Amino acid sequence: MGPVRLLLDTSRSVRNERVPRVPGTSP
Repeated sequence: MGPVRLLLDTSRSVRNERVPRVPGTSP
């Protein structure tokens, strides 16, 4: 569960960094 969660968090952060946040969309 630990490493899996880390992978998910990393992929999520990378996705957020790659895709610019657009006002109006849920974070």
